[in-house]
Amino acid sequence: WQDRLINDEHDFHLNAITDDGNGNLYIAAESGYLYRSNDGGETWQVLNLPYEGSFFDVYADGNIVITVGLRGHIFVSEDAGESWKQLQSGIDSALTSIERLKSGQVVVTGHAGILLLLDRQLNSASQYQLHDRSALSSATAIDNKLVIAGEHGISTLDLCAVFRLQLSGDCK
Repeated sequence: WQDRLINDEHDFHLNAITDDGNGNLYIAAESGYLYRSNDGGETWQVLNLPYEGSFFDVYADGNIVITVGLRGHIFVSEDAGESWKQLQSGIDSALTSIERLKSGQVVVTGHAGILLLLDRQLNSASQYQLHDRSALSSATAIDNKLVIAGEHGISTLDLCAVFRLQLSGDCK
């Protein structure tokens, strides 16, 4: 391992890292910081987002970048982080992870048992809440199942049963 300095002015927790498939890296951090590296992590640029709360996850695919964080905040960029739009989640709980489905839709997990399904255009979100309201920390999709990890361990969720209308083309 070799230490790399991300930002010499701030010492915030770095919460998640991802690549966009084109060699660029993104890091979600505390206090509204999101970083991008265009050179494999040698140097990092601070991206300007209109929010000063913590980000817990970041997803990138080509020029599409999504980050989620405290108080239900979701931000989407369609130009590799140069500009951002806020997606209204309709919740105040922390959002913790992002997973893209084969359908092109995106599932976001969060505290209070929150699951959000973002539409393919990344303009709106459908909400589902687990009955026990347990905090979710991460998820991964396998076909139409979502394997979720959180406060009560690991479990699976049938996405077709939860979001039947939104996934109707993928549900058999």
